[in-house]
Amino acid sequence: MAQLVDLLLRESRGKEDDDVFAIVQTWAPVLNCLIDKSGVRRFKVKVLIEAQRAAYKMGLPRLSPATALLEAFFDGLYRAEVIEEDYFDMWAVGDDDTPGKTSAMFQVTFFLDWLRGTLREDKEEDMEDCPILPDTRDLACGSVPRNPPTLTAPITQD
Repeated sequence: MAQLVDLLLRESRGKEDDDVFAIVQTWAPVLNCLIDKSGVRRFKVKVLIEAQRAAYKMGLPRLSPATALLEAFFDGLYRAEVIEEDYFDMWAVGDDDTPGKTSAMFQVTFFLDWLRGTLREDKEEDMEDCPILPDTRDLACGSVPRNPPTLTAPITQD
């Protein structure tokens, strides 16, 4: 996997963001197959660590003043449905000693912030889809209600 990730990053260097996505999308079936066949728990985090390692060896290059290669590659992995949101978060908070982690974190901060915003929006949508009364929606979905309902009848046990 490390060699494939290294190859994909080298191929993506100097390209536009959309070109990086196209490269990742082309190789997504192979990446997904290798991930599935690995049999290793949280192997997707290891893929992200390998991407970080390879980008660091390349000097953490930028595609443009606005985008780092690693950021575009992570975005490609996400958009091509190779790696889901939770694994990026596990990589970000993981306590590994891979060289370049701090510098890599700075390069992908915008992507991670965007991704975390997507997670919050998904959770809010899930809460909106709760099949309960509007005044108690938040309570039933596990959070404190904004406007708790007032009870007009005593609660009795059957």
